[in-house]
Amino acid sequence: MAVPELFLTVKTVEYHMRNIYTKLDITGRQQGLRLGRGRTTGTHQRLIRAGQARGGNR
Repeated sequence: MAVPELFLTVKTVEYHMRNIYTKLDITGRQQGLRLGRGRTTGTHQRLIRAGQARGGNR
């Protein structure tokens, strides 16, 4: 059985990244990289804990 191909446009990726950045209160890619590497600010740590308390689905 062949697996269908998945096509993502640049606009689709930009849309979803913008939503992720907004939810995490991130203003740029460098800030997102720091967050991903565990170098978070107090604000981001509170947002992460709040998300985990809600089940991590937001």
